[in-house]
Amino acid sequence: MTHAAAGDTGRVDIRFAVRADVESLMTFIDEHWSAGHVLATSRKLLDWQHGGTDGRDYDYVVAVRGDDVLGILGFILTSRYDSRLVDARALWLALWKVKHGAPGALGIQMLTFLEKRVPHVLIGSVGVRGDVTRLYRALGYQVGRMRRHYVLHPGPKTFSIVEAPADAPTIRDGLDAGAPTLTSRDADSLLALQPWLDDAWPPDMVPVKTARYFVERFRHSPFYRYVVYSVERDGRMQGIIVVRSCDVGDARMLRIVDGFLPPPALPGLGAALQSLAVSRDAEAVDLLATGLDDEALLQSGLLELNEGEENIVLPNYFEPLVRKNSDLTWAYKPRSGQAVVSFKADADQDRPNRVS
Repeated sequence: MTHAAAGDTGRVDIRFAVRADVESLMTFIDEHWSAGHVLATSRKLLDWQHGGTDGRDYDYVVAVRGDDVLGILGFILTSRYDSRLVDARALWLALWKVKHGAPGALGIQMLTFLEKRVPHVLIGSVGVRGDVTRLYRALGYQVGRMRRHYVLHPGPKTFSIVEAPADAPTIRDGLDAGAPTLTSRDADSLLALQPWLDDAWPPDMVPVKTARYFVERFRHSPFYRYVVYSVERDGRMQGIIVVRSCDVGDARMLRIVDGFLPPPALPGLGAALQSLAVSRDAEAVDLLATGLDDEALLQSGLLELNEGEENIVLPNYFEPLVRKNSDLTWAYKPRSGQAVVSFKADADQDRPNRVS
């Protein structure tokens, strides 16, 4: 695809990145996105997150004029973690930047190039910067804020990550549902859950995830240690959660970064997570997600961190630690009849900011 504008000195080519582009791509990120950004310094992370699928060298779109990179658009396909998803995959947009002085509308042309050439059933982004939300809306995307729920450690504890008044509730009281059981799953026992997932996954819910997806994305991550738990009640499978520990010195907070939480999995889940916080000596457990069932969430025992909350502080950034509440904005373009249920780790929001 080419583009030319008045005053341009040459043709602009829009194409997928090849191996020869990597150094220029990383330099562009450092100079035009954020100096010292992890994707500008870690080839290992770039390869893990954006190594090519469908025969490409890299899952990045680049706009170039000669040797000059004018814009980049990274993307992540759910099918990179399980080829079974190729016909039902989500296309998550990642780092998207056009440098100052590039031809007008070049960024939108790059997005159009990507949408037309990579088949998908859902396209979207998690962690959208505020100045881009209006553009997404103009392009027909739905935009919103990811909801955040949590429980606090119930015992007498001096928090060093979380900030909360001494009398702050640690869990929602007055619920009848008993706590489900959380069972840690290794790769083999997780893969054995696929027949249950095939039956339990609602036909209209996207993005679709498989047991293989959870194994390859999380159990085999070279950067973070994730624990994948099955949520069970009376010996019956009801859901899956993926948990990561965020440690600061000797303190920690646990985060549910992905999972499968249909309505039957949610009642009483807060009590199970509070027990997990006690067993792992964590100050809190939080869940960032959108699209979960409202009534089942009320029965979960989880507290909700409301927009603008000041009395409770649950940091969102840990590398380095930023001790304040931060919203996570999403933008999705679902098809008619689709129900989007997404979590923090969709797109590129649960990648490291530092790689040693």
